[in-house]
Amino acid sequence: MKIKYLLVSIVLLMASTYAKEFAISTGASHQKHPEIVFDGAMYRVVYDSVGDIWCAKVTPEGAVASKVRLTSGADPDSTPSIAFDGTNFFIVWTRYSSTFGAIMNQNGQIISGPFMVQMNGYFHPVITYANNRFLIAASYLILTNGTQGRIIAAILTGIFTEIS
Repeated sequence: MKIKYLLVSIVLLMASTYAKEFAISTGASHQKHPEIVFDGAMYRVVYDSVGDIWCAKVTPEGAVASKVRLTSGADPDSTPSIAFDGTNFFIVWTRYSSTFGAIMNQNGQIISGPFMVQMNGYFHPVITYANNRFLIAASYLILTNGTQGRIIAAILTGIFTEIS
């Protein structure tokens, strides 16, 4: 019984030690849909803010080191996701009903994109990286005889070569 309470006490102590809140983005309008990846030194947090996609670099201590606006303009960009391949970040998001993406280096510079990744009908993409491949999955909406939906995925080797 004492061991059980000790473990609970340790977990509660850890939660209170690491549960310090800090702002990554504040604004008068909506800041939403955050996704996080760690590159071994810093966190990257992508989110959408009033139709624009942003990426914040956050230290392990919880300080926002910098922010980069990845998209801006009249197109409504939302629901970003981010993956790290050991060198660069691959960020995907929804624009209208398509998935767009961009490649960003560790300095926060866009080195490729924005470019279309998946065609019309795809929403809320997510991306991950493992074993030298990216996996992108998204909701796919079909409007025939009512509303239907399914999850579609694609595996990419490197950045631009799709496996068929």
